[in-house]
Amino acid sequence: MSMTTSSSEMMITSTTDSSSSSTEVPDPYEETTTTTSSSSIEAPDPYEETTSTTTTSSSSSSTAASTTTGNAPYSGYLRLASPTPCDFGGPTDTLEDDSYCELELPFDVTLYSTSSNRIFPGTNGHISLERGSTQFLAKRFPYPGTVFPDAVIAPFFDDLFAYGNETTQQWIFYEIEGTKVTFEYYVARAAQRESIYHFTVAYNSAAPNAFTFTYYSVGTMGQADTGMNGAVAFVGIQGLDGQGQKQAAEYSWRQTIVEPGLTVVCNGALNSCIGALP
Repeated sequence: MSMTTSSSEMMITSTTDSSSSSTEVPDPYEETTTTTSSSSIEAPDPYEETTSTTTTSSSSSSTAASTTTGNAPYSGYLRLASPTPCDFGGPTDTLEDDSYCELELPFDVTLYSTSSNRIFPGTNGHISLERGSTQFLAKRFPYPGTVFPDAVIAPFFDDLFAYGNETTQQWIFYEIEGTKVTFEYYVARAAQRESIYHFTVAYNSAAPNAFTFTYYSVGTMGQADTGMNGAVAFVGIQGLDGQGQKQAAEYSWRQTIVEPGLTVVCNGALNSCIGALP
C-alpha cells in the first residue's frame, strides 16, 4: 500500500503542524488554525454559502441492536451486508438536508477523552458524540463556537444531501456486529444529486479511539461538481484531551486528495490521521 498525499506519500496530520505548500481557498469565516503540508490544488465552492437550506430537522432516538437483516433492497451498491437506514424521524423516500439521526449503541464510542453510547451521524459528513449538529459549512477543526459538541468525527465534512427518492436510494446506513459499528454514506452534494459520495466509517470498541474511513466514490460529475475529491471538504477529528483542551487531527482541508480506494485512519489517542491507497 502506498501512503497518500498528492504525491502518494503517507500523511500524518494534527493541529501541531504549521507548514503548508498548498493553495488554499480563502475562508472569511475561518479562525486561525494550524495546517498541514500538501501540494494539491484546491478549488472554490460557489455553493458554500448560497445553496444550503435552513432545515434543522433531526430524528427521534433509536436503540440500535446487532443487525440481522440482509441487504436485499440495497444489493448491488452498498458495502454493508445487513444495512439499516438511519431514522431521521420521517419516511426514507424524501430529501434529508442538514439532518442527523441518533443511535444508542450497545457499547461506548471513545474519541479523545469522550466516551458515549449516543452517536449522531449527520447528513453533512460528520458524526458526533453526545449531541447532533446540523452544521453544513465546512471549516477546519477545531471548529469555532458551539455549533458542534466537543467530540466529532468528520469522514467528509461538506454540504451533502441525501436524496432518498432516487431510484438508487441515497441515505446514511449502519450495521452493528458485536463490538463493531460501521456507518455507510451514500449521498450527493447540494444541487448535484447525481454526483455520488460513497464512503464508510468503521469503529471497534475493542480498539477505542480509532476510526477507519474508506472511500468508494468521491463525486461522479467531473468538472460540473466543484466538490470532487475533497476540494471543499474537511477530513479529520476533534475532541478534548485529558486536560480538557480541544485537540484536532486533520487529513485534508480543501485538498483534492480524497479519492476512490483511499483509506484514512484517524486516532484520537495519537492525535493523528493517516491515509493509504492500495
